[in-house]
Amino acid sequence: MALDLLRDGPPPLHKYRHDLESFFYIYITFAAVYNPPKRYLGKIMQWQQESLIAIGDEKCRFLTKMHTVDQILNPKLVHDEFKPLLDQSSFLMALYDAFEKIERLASQVDCSVNQRTKAIRRGLPTAKLDAEIMKVEKERDEEMTYSKFMEILKEPEDME
Repeated sequence: MALDLLRDGPPPLHKYRHDLESFFYIYITFAAVYNPPKRYLGKIMQWQQESLIAIGDEKCRFLTKMHTVDQILNPKLVHDEFKPLLDQSSFLMALYDAFEKIERLASQVDCSVNQRTKAIRRGLPTAKLDAEIMKVEKERDEEMTYSKFMEILKEPEDME
């Protein structure tokens, strides 16, 4: 599940990039814990939490903390068939970079929303903050589109 949908508070408007992010986590799970000869799919233990918010916190750490990436995508634990996906030039790492940027931009939105709330409480205008929030949200949306996703996968957009 996409990180935006795992946050505390009311769920955001569902966006296409949320579905693409979900596919990304499926790729990560297979790369991290699938054993092809045994046909066994393990679990990413950091993502086995009691609440969706806790899972979201763990996914946020995965996207923003390299030591968490190194734990989940540990080359010593990843099956040999999936080790090429750990290469920095792989499609999986390109997707990681895009979703990491989206998450880093989310923290900018959170900061602006917090400032906006303070401004409202103080009776101050919020138009500038509203514009900043919209600008960053647009940047988040443009960071991962279907076209970009397929381009990263090196696949055509239209499958015939």
